[in-house]
Amino acid sequence: MNRVSAEFLPGEIHAVLGENGAGKSTLMGILAGFVTPDSGSVSFGAGAFPYGKPAEAKRLGIELVHQHFMLVPEFTVAENLALYRTSHLGGAAHVERLAEPALELGKSLGWSLDPAAKTGALPVGTQQRVEILKALSGRAPVVMFDEPTAVLSPEEVLDLFRVLRTLRDQGKTLILIAHKLSEVMAIADRVTVLRRGQWVASAPLNGLTPAILAEWMVGEVPVPVAQPTADFGEPIVRASQAVVRGDRGEEAIRSINFEIRQGEILGFGGVDGNGQVELAEALAGVRPATGLQVETAKTAYIPQDRQLDGLALDLSILENLALGGYRRFSQGPLLKPKPLNAWAESIVKRYGIKVGRL
Repeated sequence: MNRVSAEFLPGEIHAVLGENGAGKSTLMGILAGFVTPDSGSVSFGAGAFPYGKPAEAKRLGIELVHQHFMLVPEFTVAENLALYRTSHLGGAAHVERLAEPALELGKSLGWSLDPAAKTGALPVGTQQRVEILKALSGRAPVVMFDEPTAVLSPEEVLDLFRVLRTLRDQGKTLILIAHKLSEVMAIADRVTVLRRGQWVASAPLNGLTPAILAEWMVGEVPVPVAQPTADFGEPIVRASQAVVRGDRGEEAIRSINFEIRQGEILGFGGVDGNGQVELAEALAGVRPATGLQVETAKTAYIPQDRQLDGLALDLSILENLALGGYRRFSQGPLLKPKPLNAWAESIVKRYGIKVGRL
């Protein structure tokens, strides 16, 4: 990110737009105190801004709702809410008292949460509500949301937007990192657009169109793609009275029938927690199922939670890429480093992956 300037005002929802790698998360990291810029300045209130001190930024009233939830799965809802509001072990004796403000705030927003429920067992949409209430429980005047709709169903997105409008009307400054132009058009008051780490524009949303925003984001107007005529091949996936069980042995998918033909896109819809994840895992071969037939030896799976299920976070980018293609570069128990590195670099270039190093 280079020479970016932006202004965020009370009582507005300000969307920060840009492609992957445009600098959105870096900007939010600076505002949240996680990142120290090499040059430039940030002003908030009368005092000096606490660069590199997220606890100080939080104390000033700047909160960040992370895209990947910062929850302890084995803790209850109340314990996670209390943990965020205590800085020492003594808080363990006052879980109910520390969690009560956030739970009451949730009720005022129309969210009724079970304080005794384990967060790891909750649907993703409910986990996000817990994450948001953590940030709001301190009455912070500035709240940033990093891709908050990425894992939500359409109904959950509408409910989130209802809450954002309520918070805006209370005078809070809401900063929304976003990709989806339809959602930006539906919720934002102003936008700032970044492209390849550079500031492109800041403007009120009124008078802007998705085409203008898309051009600002990518530098050119996307060419509409003509819909191809349907010309599907033979079925390669068949489900006949298929049953897929969940982690507790329950029937997550019960007696479902469908088929997917070669060259076809088949979508499955439903509110979170209705078996979509279990079905996808069964199709990928990582969860047993009955009545399901897949006529291919290779099925790729992009999971809902890329950090928990899709990546080995302790390994390098090269090592993560190699997990999907190491066999072609293996020689007995060893890997051939030169062709592996060349292949990984070609993948990074081909798909525009923004990395510092492999």
